[in-house]
Amino acid sequence: MKMTAKRLTAQLVARRMEVAVVQKEIPAPALQMARELLFEIDSGRRLKGLEGHVRAVIATGFQSGGYAVAVAVSAKDLRGAVKSIRAVASLSEALGLGEDDSPAADSESETGPVDDNDADTNSDAE
Repeated sequence: MKMTAKRLTAQLVARRMEVAVVQKEIPAPALQMARELLFEIDSGRRLKGLEGHVRAVIATGFQSGGYAVAVAVSAKDLRGAVKSIRAVASLSEALGLGEDDSPAADSESETGPVDDNDADTNSDAE
């Protein structure tokens, strides 16, 4: 059976998530979500919105890792937090989600400068 890179299947998700759960490198909240998702898949239940569940695990992993970086008080804590973020990024890449879920891409659009001239330009065009 040949799987395409663009389509998430329960088989692909289970295989990649099992590795992440066994290695225990992703942050604890994402690890718990991954375990729950694996339980649902292993039970043979059909999951609606599988990609949404996977994206939630990835997003939680990035958020938890970012928080761990922010509260790190020692170099050891910081290294562990960065390692967990890398593990989440690796899982994301393995599942074919790529950079779509990276928190840096999301934060740039939210924290960028607001240009009020764009609103004026659009109203003049009408």
